[in-house]
Amino acid sequence: MSDVVGQRAGARAHGRLYANTGDWVESLTALRETQCGALQLVNHHGEVLAELATQSHPAQQRAA
Repeated sequence: MSDVVGQRAGARAHGRLYANTGDWVESLTALRETQCGALQLVNHHGEVLAELATQSHPAQQRAA
């Protein structure tokens, strides 16, 4: 996977995840969420181009 693709897929700032939903019309890519909560940028063949894993937050860990 290219770092450039990963950077386009999303960024974390101030405890939030900002994700590009892909561009189906021009590049045939889309954003999907896995069952474990990771976000994947996929192409029209279903191939994963980039993946952003979930991160645990202290507040969520205390609630569990």
